[in-house]
Amino acid sequence: MKYSIFLTCITFVALSFSARADIVETHRGEFHNGIVLQDTFKLDSGYATFKLKKTHLRSIYFKSDETSIIETNEGEVLQGEVLEKSLITSRQLGPDLDIATAEIKIIEFSKPRKAAKIEEAHIIGMQNGDVFLAKSLPARLEIKSKEGPTTVDLNNISMLDFSFSEDLEEQLVRITLKKDQSVLNASVIQNQLSLTTLSGQSITLPFIKIALIQLRAKPHHNISGKSLFPGKHAKIEPPKVIRDKFIDGSFAPELIVIPAGTYTRGYDDLDADFDEKPLQRVTIPNAFAIGRFEVTFNEFALFAQDTNRELPDDSEWGMGRRPVINVTWEDAKAYTQWLSQKTNTTYRLPTDAEWEYAARAGNDETFPWGQNFKMGQANCGGCGTIWDSERTAPVGRFPPNQFELYDMAGNVFEWTEDCWNNTFKDIGLQGQAYQNPAGCGARVIRGGSWTFPPKEVRSANRWRDLPQRRSDDTGFRVVKELVQ
Repeated sequence: MKYSIFLTCITFVALSFSARADIVETHRGEFHNGIVLQDTFKLDSGYATFKLKKTHLRSIYFKSDETSIIETNEGEVLQGEVLEKSLITSRQLGPDLDIATAEIKIIEFSKPRKAAKIEEAHIIGMQNGDVFLAKSLPARLEIKSKEGPTTVDLNNISMLDFSFSEDLEEQLVRITLKKDQSVLNASVIQNQLSLTTLSGQSITLPFIKIALIQLRAKPHHNISGKSLFPGKHAKIEPPKVIRDKFIDGSFAPELIVIPAGTYTRGYDDLDADFDEKPLQRVTIPNAFAIGRFEVTFNEFALFAQDTNRELPDDSEWGMGRRPVINVTWEDAKAYTQWLSQKTNTTYRLPTDAEWEYAARAGNDETFPWGQNFKMGQANCGGCGTIWDSERTAPVGRFPPNQFELYDMAGNVFEWTEDCWNNTFKDIGLQGQAYQNPAGCGARVIRGGSWTFPPKEVRSANRWRDLPQRRSDDTGFRVVKELVQ
């Protein structure tokens, strides 16, 4: 009886230890379960040195180029160099293990028994794609508007978007006012921003490194990929979001499931282009999933590293959550084939018909937001934003359409599967891609871009480009075929 109780106690202790154990995987494929004894980790991000408490960490992915990616339980994502050179893991069976961080591939930390609930915080998005939370900011921001130098009270602001002029002389800011969501474009006078992180650390950031600040937000898991406009726009129905996770803990692009349906393709007003005619009723027979955002540099970098490719040129605008640019049609196809292999599913580019169906999101109006053009709804040449005719904007910086898809108008043109055809005549009506029997001289690109005028960001607008050509105004988003 005593022996049985003893074994039961040992089993209980072992299960308790296992339930709260950290998992360390090495580059050699070894797995070690135990308790990582490091209480605080230091990360040099290049713009600040973060001190991160282990109790807040979800995982650390140690890349081979000395850059690591840290994700916290609050959904923060930071990248940089972990300054600890070795870690000690306490194991239940066997002595403590001292492992050099250069040998570690990934650490999955045990989940806290009770996660702290965050009612409100400021979301800080960086130009390199990092996202973290701050609990306090300065009360005021010094800016220069058309009326001259002034200060704005941050209590009256819901969002700050940052960019910079072509000559890097001016730090530009798009201010969204809390009261009525109206927008003010200005430039920032001060060079740095001091803040206090969620963990209580005081840091100072150069404004040129900041992409956005969402003030007094209600954080949720994976803040780096979620909508920054929750509940702001009516939707056909709550979107179904899916996302494949790779074995190393990184993710494929976030996708929205689009239902089957029928819509009117094309445009027949007097100013319609010849290639947008004739109007056709097109049926999309099967549901599919399409990228919620354009594929970003961060997402494309995983593919480039895994396939030993060089990253495309970012035109010195920054990478991170900006859409990947300077990619050919062949590059985009290779990325979808890589996703298919990594996930054992079928990824591809959207067809021309699928793209317009997704952009329209259940309406026949000219733009994703309605019949008439509105300033500040997209990044294009003359759309009234701080990125107009200058550069790409980070993805998701404008309100989504009713399918919860972002940047279906402007920012970058997007490659599709289709060969170019001058009209819709003789193109299939079931959503399939058009393939020219004589060969594909050019491919269809959709959506308009940061350098094109408002007329070119209409949902029906079509352009073409050679599949081998690279451009700083062209990227892509992906489609995943669903099992029917």
